[in-house]
Amino acid sequence: TRACEECKTRFPEFFELISAEMLRDWRDWQLKRSPTSCVGLEAFARCAAQVAMTAQKFITSYNLSPTDAFKEAYRPYERLISPPEGSSVELHGTSAKEVSQALLNTKPFAKALSEM
Repeated sequence: TRACEECKTRFPEFFELISAEMLRDWRDWQLKRSPTSCVGLEAFARCAAQVAMTAQKFITSYNLSPTDAFKEAYRPYERLISPPEGSSVELHGTSAKEVSQALLNTKPFAKALSEM
């Protein structure tokens, strides 16, 4: 998973969500669909996993509802500026819809996120 043993020990929940097999599959998909893109399928998956894990911590630590926990966990991403109206992000050979579908098609990942 391209992580040192210390990271695997400090963040076991992350490595339970994203397996080495998933990473290989996502990297293979990226190579076939969008080899020149600077932002890969793996990056989107890691962001989704981070939001889910943070939301779960808010639920267990602060007794927030799942909706409120998600809103708080997603807050750092809301600070990102979207492209100007009428423009789009170039994913070099793929689309946001295809990226989303590829992540949803990774059943263990999608299931784990939905259960958090």
